Amino acid sequence: MKKVMVLISMAIVVTMLIPPPVPAQKAMTWVGQAVNEANSPYYKTFEQMCADITKASNGRLILKPQPVDAIVPFRKEWDAMRAKTLDFANTGTMFYGDRVPAAPLFTYMSGGLSPTEFYLWLMVGGGGPLLEKTMKGSGAYVINYSGLLSTPETFMYSKKPVTKVSDLKGIKMRTAGDGGLILAKLGVNPVGIPYGEIYDSMKKGVIDAFEAAPPSFDVTQGMHEVSPYIYLSGARQPMEWTPIAVREDLWQALPEDLKIIVTKISQEATLRNYGDCVRDDAAALEVFRKFGCKVSILNPEIEAAVEKAAEEFYTEKGAKDPLTGEVVKSVMEWKKHVRGAYPRL
Repeated sequence: MKKVMVLISMAIVVTMLIPPPVPAQKAMTWVGQAVNEANSPYYKTFEQMCADITKASNGRLILKPQPVDAIVPFRKEWDAMRAKTLDFANTGTMFYGDRVPAAPLFTYMSGGLSPTEFYLWLMVGGGGPLLEKTMKGSGAYVINYSGLLSTPETFMYSKKPVTKVSDLKGIKMRTAGDGGLILAKLGVNPVGIPYGEIYDSMKKGVIDAFEAAPPSFDVTQGMHEVSPYIYLSGARQPMEWTPIAVREDLWQALPEDLKIIVTKISQEATLRNYGDCVRDDAAALEVFRKFGCKVSILNPEIEAAVEKAAEEFYTEKGAKDPLTGEVVKSVMEWKKHVRGAYPRL
């Protein structure tokens, strides 16, 4: 009897030492939207990022991506996350500029940082905390240095040579945003037309020149067919960054290990997209040259003039808004710091 009692006691002790089974975690499904169309290489990167996160989470977090306009209108992604219509998005901070003037500065700054310099500014140069400060209250958590980073846009496609600053005066150029306002300071006559109308507008003489996108995208639209002169420079739009943003409440509720998975994979997509852009831009430029276009690096005199006008432009903007001034100062200081060691990263 004693032996039986001892065995029963041991069984009870062993049972107490075995932890109870952990209930299976219910899979979470997030629906997100990008700012690019389904056939865009950028969207393919976003789609792959979502698939990688789903796989790495072992199915605990399922990300379902959608292209631009699939769920909400283009540029309305921030509103949609706040309204809980979208769970996450790949979108530009520039589309939050109507609420926070400093927000567009994280999409790109004319005369600012190269893609690599910008990436490092967000990571170690003080840009990360400023990004968090800028987007606080947006209703979304913006994952620092995540998402898609692109190469510089082609500075200009032109019908005539542009070899000195005076050649810019009076030129009718399709351009927009800060870059367009800055070029206007140098005498350019900015013309606002949709991307889809550029080709015909060049053929009909509505415009003399244009800026649109990096070479790898422009080549797919045949833009070189109407542009005998093509000028390359990062002065007007050095890069473009569209981060990954997640609804604030969903991010806060996410387990720590899944936060790490989402963060690391979305950050990896940043450099992967940039690498794809570099490879594809170089191939596109070869197409331009073989077609007969004269592809040139922009005259440093023009580049310097654009950068000087850009610095004046952003200094004026910074004087009107403290947070904008703080971001502009940080960017300029980081640029000076980095280029004190390297001509350009």
